[in-house]
Amino acid sequence: MRWCAVGGVVAVLVAGVSSAGPSKYILEYSLDGQTFEKRGDVTLRSLGGTQATISQPFEQAHATKLYEHADKGGDYIVRVRKEDDPEEFAVQTFVSACSYYQSGMSDSVALYLDENDRPQSIQVSSTGKCKATMKKKKITKLKSNLVIKRGDTGPMPFVDAYVATMKKRQSEGGEEERGFFSKYWMYIVPVYLMIILSQAGGGGGDEPAAVAAK
Repeated sequence: MRWCAVGGVVAVLVAGVSSAGPSKYILEYSLDGQTFEKRGDVTLRSLGGTQATISQPFEQAHATKLYEHADKGGDYIVRVRKEDDPEEFAVQTFVSACSYYQSGMSDSVALYLDENDRPQSIQVSSTGKCKATMKKKKITKLKSNLVIKRGDTGPMPFVDAYVATMKKRQSEGGEEERGFFSKYWMYIVPVYLMIILSQAGGGGGDEPAAVAAK
């Protein structure tokens, strides 16, 4: 497992399992980095293609919990995995819960896949402007601009920018409750660097066996 940080966005890069046909992915979210709930589905229209559809049923409980979490300055974690894969094959990232809520739960999602449709990383951004006082918004649906990218390894490591972002949040927020990554970045970054250095000195392992997707 590898952590990839780009401008405050962290993704976990994990080798997935190849599929014999167009793939379907499960999109999930978490407010604490431990408990994930299903947010929707992503389905490729063709094997090896870049066209996909996204389905995200809206639940008021999702918006309510997001509002409460955003008011505390927390992070909104998003991860995706193939439908038949276990959780350890997921790739994930995060955005400011405040920004996502203030945007009306609207975001842009870039999913990076390899030649075998395996997820390599995911990048999520939102344009909501955070204010000193959070106000409840009337939200009735989730809006996502989905882009499938290939021939690219996705966001590259940018550890210095990530560390700077975490330090800035801590200095601005004092002792306020923070999100999962904001709390534990000092543990994540050293582990990430160790993995990058170890991989730079060794060869790759065997390719995982292929299984057919439902």
